[in-house]
Amino acid sequence: MWARQAQRVLSNTPHCNRDPSLTRARRAVCGMQPQDFPRTCTQRLRSRCNVAAPGAPAPAEGTRALPAQHHTHSVWQRNVVCMGRRSAKIALRKGKSDLARCKVYAKIGKQIAQAARAGGTDPAENSRLRDLMNVARAANVPKDIVDRNLKRAADAKAADFTEIVYECYGHGKSGFVIEALTDNVNRSATNVKIAINKFGGKVADSGSVAYNFRRCGVIMVDASHDNGSITTEDEVLEGAMDAGADDIQDIRDEDGTIIGFKVVTPVELFMKVWKGLEAGGVPVREGSLQYLPLSPAQVSDEDFHANEKLLEGILADDDVDAVYTTCAGLEHH
Repeated sequence: MWARQAQRVLSNTPHCNRDPSLTRARRAVCGMQPQDFPRTCTQRLRSRCNVAAPGAPAPAEGTRALPAQHHTHSVWQRNVVCMGRRSAKIALRKGKSDLARCKVYAKIGKQIAQAARAGGTDPAENSRLRDLMNVARAANVPKDIVDRNLKRAADAKAADFTEIVYECYGHGKSGFVIEALTDNVNRSATNVKIAINKFGGKVADSGSVAYNFRRCGVIMVDASHDNGSITTEDEVLEGAMDAGADDIQDIRDEDGTIIGFKVVTPVELFMKVWKGLEAGGVPVREGSLQYLPLSPAQVSDEDFHANEKLLEGILADDDVDAVYTTCAGLEHH
């Protein structure tokens, strides 16, 4: 498109450096900023677009020049594909990470409001609230989120939060379990069903998908910390297994280096294992009760991408706190 625009403007403009409409064409063809675009580059732009300057003689008969579209495409591909692909991946990864963090903050905040409403706002007298405050501290939940939800719990006019679990079928015979903590059940149910149908899923009856999952506690531990200390697998094993953990899995990066550990616990021993790790000097990054698939389902690439869009579409609803799936390779959020 910009090659055609360049051809059109260059044919009618003797001094291209003065024409702002060529800004993007110059960037596409030469990979330069307008202020760095000298007159020699204008000549190069004419050459690559196969356009002669006004008043210049036409190319000699028999002279063969490559089409403008070919030249522009190769330069555009080199600039955008080679340079933009990496930044696009980084931006996508960061966006997903930010969304996951916001969901964690929102879920913990609502749980704090729920616990404070049920047992009081004093952590010394409310063990459930005290445990949640420890979870919030480990997850670095901002103080204003904690304070706002404590005030909400003390407000008698504010609606209480209700925990709801939805289930649906995904693509490639995969299943999804959706957790929501909402102050409006009807709104939540409507929005979740709309998202499921929009992205090709099918709403399932209660229990028809959940039997493929196991409810358990999951605690995440980093292998290295900001203060320079290192946590070894033996330290995690000693603190977790003695407290009753079921399993410990190492987490590796793309190079195969261990960057952390995932500790799986029974629901009733979740906080006991958490405190056992901290008592053994193992800092906990975050933890929560989750649904882990018993048997991950292998799906085609097409179904995998469709399930990924389904998961992201469901997570877009503010009431949804977490989505779990049996689709192999697709992590829960």
